[in-house]
Amino acid sequence: MSDNNNIHTNGGAPVQNGWNGNEFYTLLHPGENMDSGVPWLERFHTFLQRARANHNWRYEDDNNGVWTVRLLVNEIPLNSDVVGSGQTKRDAMIDLVMKLESTRHNLLLIGAGTSTTMQFPVVDLDSEARLYSTNAEREKYESQATLFGIIVALEYLERAYVRDAINAAEYTPACTRLLSQYKTMLKLVGDSVPSVEEFMRRYNMDHPAALHRVQVGVPATIEHSSEQQGSAETAKWVAETTQSFITFMDALNLRLRAKDQLHPRLQELMTGYARFKDSAKWEGRGKIVSWLITLNAMKASDEISEDQARQLLFDIDHAYHEFFSSLGGGKDNA
Repeated sequence: MSDNNNIHTNGGAPVQNGWNGNEFYTLLHPGENMDSGVPWLERFHTFLQRARANHNWRYEDDNNGVWTVRLLVNEIPLNSDVVGSGQTKRDAMIDLVMKLESTRHNLLLIGAGTSTTMQFPVVDLDSEARLYSTNAEREKYESQATLFGIIVALEYLERAYVRDAINAAEYTPACTRLLSQYKTMLKLVGDSVPSVEEFMRRYNMDHPAALHRVQVGVPATIEHSSEQQGSAETAKWVAETTQSFITFMDALNLRLRAKDQLHPRLQELMTGYARFKDSAKWEGRGKIVSWLITLNAMKASDEISEDQARQLLFDIDHAYHEFFSSLGGGKDNA
């Protein structure tokens, strides 16, 4: 038998300190046997340390006085493939070592389970750990990772804005883009994410500013009043906002009830409404924001009830009259 094809090493690569090039532990080098001159016992204990295993002895007096030695991982005994037996402890240990050699030390490549009767799967400890096994699972996890990143980015954007690290001109388009990406990703993740609140709880995300922003669905510059502009610009805003009020109330009167029919119109209304400096004092602002949050939490195909539609029409009509009466003579109150 050649040194390069020893039954105990299976023709493994040259070894150094017990380890060969294929990452298997070799208790016997090519050409070695179990005589006293070979430090196989020392290598065996090193092997146990590498495998995070230990062994226990048992003397079976009713079986002609046979010693057995069994390997354990995490205090769980493995199957009969890694049990040695013999008339003496040395013979039992030699038998165990030869079994380990003949199986190329698969103990290094398995994990202990919770049952002594289970078959332990072969797991390469040097391979990449994967969260998925199919393309569909990969897409799901990648979409959730993108959603996670959008929420984190939105949180930092909100913090930067309230700390004046960026101005409104930089904040508004960035926030609008993130909100648009968020809505797109929320559709892609589907049933795996029942709600953004559940998603954030699942992954321990403590991002209250981002949560509020996605619930409202519009940037803070729209939710709150912006800076006052010139009279010509204000006149344009009055016309646009008045038209938005009328369009939205007409939609309700035409019995449009689905989120994808109402939310864009209400968002457009809020965008114009928030341009007016005094709108922060108006009672209608809180009502509009509340309805934005309600609609934003719904699926695109969900519809509001008739009672909700009646209350929404009442709130918007009240906000419209409040807006119109607050204009007074024009630019001074706008």
